[in-house]
Amino acid sequence: MKYFLDITPAIVNKTAIHNIIKDTVENIPESKNQLLLLGKPYKYSGSFGSGLPRLMRWALKAPRLFILARRFLVPLLPNDNRPIFLFDPLYLLFYRNLTQSKIMVLDLTPITRPEWHGTNVAKLYNEAFRQIKNLNLECHSISESTREDLRTVLKINEDKNLLLYIYANKKFQPHEEPVFSKQILFVGSFEPRKNLTGLIQGFQKSNLGKDGYSLHIVGAATTHYENVKADFLNDKSIVFHGYLSDAELHAVYQNTQVFAYPSHWEGFGVPLLEAMNMKIASFASITSACPEVGGPAMKYVDPKDTSEIAEALSSLCKMTKDEYLKYTETSWQHAQKFSFEKYIQTLEKALQ
Repeated sequence: MKYFLDITPAIVNKTAIHNIIKDTVENIPESKNQLLLLGKPYKYSGSFGSGLPRLMRWALKAPRLFILARRFLVPLLPNDNRPIFLFDPLYLLFYRNLTQSKIMVLDLTPITRPEWHGTNVAKLYNEAFRQIKNLNLECHSISESTREDLRTVLKINEDKNLLLYIYANKKFQPHEEPVFSKQILFVGSFEPRKNLTGLIQGFQKSNLGKDGYSLHIVGAATTHYENVKADFLNDKSIVFHGYLSDAELHAVYQNTQVFAYPSHWEGFGVPLLEAMNMKIASFASITSACPEVGGPAMKYVDPKDTSEIAEALSSLCKMTKDEYLKYTETSWQHAQKFSFEKYIQTLEKALQ
């Protein structure tokens, strides 16, 4: 391996990318001496620190000023010839012009649906993707869906538009027997694109709460999360967990009968894959990468149609044991396409 790894997203972001970076560093030992944080050398000690770096905080607070300053200063500086692999396009903005970078691309919604991300974040990503296009940098998309968006939206050349599937942690192992707990689970970051309101409305429309079913919602609290939670506080069949540790999250998965993932858009969908690996009956949106991850036998819904969400919930909850076993076995077989071993092999080849 000759590439530096920019691990800045692991410091800033506690979603799936945090564990992906941690797993990558721990399984490519030679990378531990080639880590960067916003362009500066970083010593790995077995875990990552927390908190938003000062320069990142300024960029998010005043993106227009940051972008203007960067456009003025970068041409005055020499190019950065270090070979660097970045786990998120945004962090290109904290380097001089890179000439040998490779970028992991999660999704293009910051530029195709900026309203889902916040104005300042969308402005920064728009500038980062402009850099990718102008510098003709090599992209590694986490799904064919994202790869197609790069092809159609940014017109990235085919030789620079590659595929790097991600994975679910190995701790998500299959249940020995189906768990008919009457627990329905959603896991994800609380953004409008996750369609949390649509899921809750679909659950209420299904009337499953009257039959003793409960909907459990897990994810770090945000303004959107608090607003949604406030709207449904009176429904005791809906449980808002907020952020859970890895151990707590795994325990919730262990007690889940049905996993619901009717997101408007996913670059991949790690929580869906986690549920599939545990042989939990799941359904997802027909949009974006969900059908790619879920496979041809999974039940899909239009995320805008709460009646379809209600029907999917009801049909999965009312499965017999034999139906449940057949459905989850088929999903589990498809999930084996996305293994950690394949991810590491593909990444190591890209880093040579």
